[in-house]
Amino acid sequence: MAKIIPHTFLKHFDFYNPDAQIPIALLNEMLVRIQKKTGSESLVGEMPEFFRSTNMGHVSSHIFQEPNLLGLLTATASNQAILRSDFNIKLFTHGTRTRFSVKINQRKSKAVQILEDIDIARILDGFRLAIGADFTPIEVGITSDSAKPLERILPTGDYTLRTGQIESYIVFPTVHLSRKMPVSNFADSNPKDPSMPDSVSRQIQQLMDEFHPGFIPRLEEIALLAGISRRTIERRLQDEFTSFRQLRSDYLKRKSLTYLMDPSLNVLMVSQLLDFANPQNFIRSFRSWNGMTPMEYRNNL
Repeated sequence: MAKIIPHTFLKHFDFYNPDAQIPIALLNEMLVRIQKKTGSESLVGEMPEFFRSTNMGHVSSHIFQEPNLLGLLTATASNQAILRSDFNIKLFTHGTRTRFSVKINQRKSKAVQILEDIDIARILDGFRLAIGADFTPIEVGITSDSAKPLERILPTGDYTLRTGQIESYIVFPTVHLSRKMPVSNFADSNPKDPSMPDSVSRQIQQLMDEFHPGFIPRLEEIALLAGISRRTIERRLQDEFTSFRQLRSDYLKRKSLTYLMDPSLNVLMVSQLLDFANPQNFIRSFRSWNGMTPMEYRNNL
């Protein structure tokens, strides 16, 4: 794992959370490291189960609530900035044919090729879920110069496959747009709003929640994950009339109340989960936040 994660503190980050936000540069670096370590010619081609259209967290829950394929594709295009900030999704209909495409706005690189493979894998997976496992498109375009590494994810049947394209796309019969989406267990009955945080303070609060219990990130580490400098964060937080120190304190207070509701956790365990040096420091902080000790709070539950 150390050879894959470029920064030591990231071993505490929850990479299995599909809603976790990872800056593009860091994501690119990690994908290349993973492919190199596994010796894979194509991560998607060899491990397609990790790149399903249904494993995109709240976005998947949101778009798979749509009643038909048209709604799903439209919702995907509407949420493109949430899925990833560096690409464009387009849906174009011309008579009996419709084209759905994804284009990454980065210079070509090993990482971009991996991302483009992921795009076509998720597109095809979504169509199979909507139309059926035996779905055959009219045309598929991939950015790779060779289709061989992607053989496991490409459709079977009679269709045109074009390699070396500037974007990933699929052309299919327009009539499929009215195809009803199947009822599935990956579409939550009450999906969360997938919209991006509308302030730096909310983004930081979200990033803090994406680390494993027991690790509280420093400002420098938050800056790396957010993809902006420490000075920029400090300036923007000042504009929002807060500070990283205040956000960290609010986070610890919120988490402490949550942990104390769990009867299996004693005060020592809660203090460790919140990265306090000792229980006494935690008790003092808790009293300053809430006007009572942790045990007094727990006794009042």
